[in-house]
Amino acid sequence: MFLLSGGALTVSIGIFTNHAAPQLEPELACVLRGSWWSLVSSILLLIFCLIAIIARDYAFGERWRSAMDAPEKGAPRQFLWPEIVIWALGLVAVAAFTLGMLGLARVATGLLV
Repeated sequence: MFLLSGGALTVSIGIFTNHAAPQLEPELACVLRGSWWSLVSSILLLIFCLIAIIARDYAFGERWRSAMDAPEKGAPRQFLWPEIVIWALGLVAVAAFTLGMLGLARVATGLLV
């Protein structure tokens, strides 16, 4: 999704902001702006998702290190809230990506005569 979002965003911005850009109806221009924001949002949400995954795994590894240093503590338990945050960020990112790509498709097909 990073590659597709970034590529679609870069190509569409290049096409619609250059001097030879096709003229858009106001409705299509609004859809295009929304699509760009959706694609940017999906990229940012995926970055936050990856940060949350790294933080969860780091914390879990540190709890294992502590448990190995003091075996009487037992195995560390895993918390549910990081999983909920990761899934929520990922699902919202997929939704934003889907909306952005559908918006770009709407604009592209709206330009056909």
